[in-house]
Amino acid sequence: MLFRSFIVKTVSLLEKTPTVPADCTVLLVGGPKNDLISVEIDAIKKFVEGGGRAMFMLNPLTKNVDTTALAKLLDDWSVSVNDDLVVDLSGVGQLFGTDEFSPLVTKYENHAITREMSSTAALFPLARSVTPGAVKGGVTVEKLFGTSAKSYAVKDFRSGKIAIDPKRDTAGPINLGIAAIYNVPQGSSAPDATKASNGRFVVTGSSRFVTNSTLGFPGGNKDLFLNMMNWLTND
Repeated sequence: MLFRSFIVKTVSLLEKTPTVPADCTVLLVGGPKNDLISVEIDAIKKFVEGGGRAMFMLNPLTKNVDTTALAKLLDDWSVSVNDDLVVDLSGVGQLFGTDEFSPLVTKYENHAITREMSSTAALFPLARSVTPGAVKGGVTVEKLFGTSAKSYAVKDFRSGKIAIDPKRDTAGPINLGIAAIYNVPQGSSAPDATKASNGRFVVTGSSRFVTNSTLGFPGGNKDLFLNMMNWLTND
């Protein structure tokens, strides 16, 4: 199997009139703690809506994490990054030395990113749910993967003690990933980096599924991440 080699660079959008570099193949927003300001949001919006490719990995909102503005941008693109914490009560994670706060992905949709992974589990520590939002013009949204039925998306999780309320919380399977295509109107020019007519982006409810410790999990985390990159780059 052949994999494309990527040159990784840091992109700073904290400028008066920021732009994503024209040679950026995929813009990765990985687990930000501080919310983005308006000029950064505008630069990302212009990039994707001009045909660029991006991956957003957003962790649950805590006292140390605030991604409200970024979630609003994704909501404008028909993707809801929900204010919750996914808890896995199946007990399967204990077989791999994890706990209920590291849900296992066991349900994959029929998408180019995931259709070859039906027999492989992936680990998503400290995750929030990601679901299709209100349908808006120009965006096609598809679910990618989710947890088992024995899981919950818990809304009250900041008190330090998790108490599941079936009337308030959402029962599994809980979706944790979205792939979307932004259909660029005819006549628009795509960035030189993609040479494509439409923008693409992937959203996950955790950035910790690709940390060094999690990539050692005997499952499909590496393949899942590479599949996301391959889809984003049309590789």
